[in-house]
Amino acid sequence: MRITDRILDAFGLQTKALDASTCPADLLAAPTLAGVSVTPETALSVPAVTHAVALISDAVGALPLALKRTEGQGGWARK
Repeated sequence: MRITDRILDAFGLQTKALDASTCPADLLAAPTLAGVSVTPETALSVPAVTHAVALISDAVGALPLALKRTEGQGGWARK
């Protein structure tokens, strides 16, 4: 189990994948007006996008994280 899954489970959250039934098909992989489809791989080949992703992930990584464990009658304790 990945660490992100464990954190989400600790807070009772879950992830959901987008598919054609939950999102219009034209938003999943539509080409731009220039006729080029932008994928995560092609977007990360642009230095500005790579640096923006690094900046955001560094900021999120620096946030404090307090894990808590549920105990008995709905109480909790810090791990």
